[in-house]
Amino acid sequence: MHHDDYARDRLYRLLALIVTGIAIMFMGQLVLKEASSVSNFFSGSREPGAVVAYETAAPNYADTERTTAVDPGPTNGGANSKALTGEVRMMLVVVGGVIVMAIGAPVAYHAFSKALERRRQVRADKHRAAAALVERREQWSAVEKRHQVVQDAWFDAEMDVVTTMLTRPALLDPAVPATGRLIEALENARAIHAASGGEPPAAWLDGISDLESLPYYRAVLDLERNWRAATTAADKAGRAILPRTERRILAEVESLLAIATGGASANERDTAYARIKTLLGRIKTLRIPEKAWQAIDAAHRPQIAAGVST
Repeated sequence: MHHDDYARDRLYRLLALIVTGIAIMFMGQLVLKEASSVSNFFSGSREPGAVVAYETAAPNYADTERTTAVDPGPTNGGANSKALTGEVRMMLVVVGGVIVMAIGAPVAYHAFSKALERRRQVRADKHRAAAALVERREQWSAVEKRHQVVQDAWFDAEMDVVTTMLTRPALLDPAVPATGRLIEALENARAIHAASGGEPPAAWLDGISDLESLPYYRAVLDLERNWRAATTAADKAGRAILPRTERRILAEVESLLAIATGGASANERDTAYARIKTLLGRIKTLRIPEKAWQAIDAAHRPQIAAGVST
């Protein structure tokens, strides 16, 4: 969860507490007001039939005359009773409202907090899902890179066919078991990746399956194992897998290669390359791809161009 989300949730809860506090204070003030009104009413009330004293102005006399009168109980008593009933009813309504607020405010606050928690959980789940998706795509890209590393190494071995023949010729011989398995693993991984369109399976992106269950991942692991096995076997075997005649051919190719790459004149380099191509064509045990011949020609042409320019 991001820090901003936590800060926003705390602000929402603080606002809820402030609003609840204001509401309770307002209702409390109403209760006090109504209680004061009722108190004033009772303190200023009179019993029916009570004798009260009052002053009347005597227009024809110099002094004020005090007179007594009897309070008309029934008439004033009924009005006071109705006023009392209205005041008490209002106070009861206000008190009831305060009680409801006192009980309902914590409940409302708890419900509000739960809603915020659910909202925060939903955001957290979305963040985790997005992060998991990015991580899974990165894992898929890492598997593709591992696949590409082996493919590039195999491509280099085929294109630099002369060096491969001289150092680890078994890599060019499909009859060697380790090399045959390597070629099959290369084709298998390539086919599975092509079938997927270069995209990871939706079930894996959704987290339904794990990486180890992906056919492409298993194919790349198998390819890496077979590459290590094939190169190890080829390094161990050396040129011993070839017939003696072909080993002699490779020895001559090795000596000619020094002339082809560092001969004194363009004519010497050109003659050395032509001889190398002829000798390699006599080797039948190893598989020399067409693109390897093209690579030899491409390496030969710069030597000719250099000789012409000089």
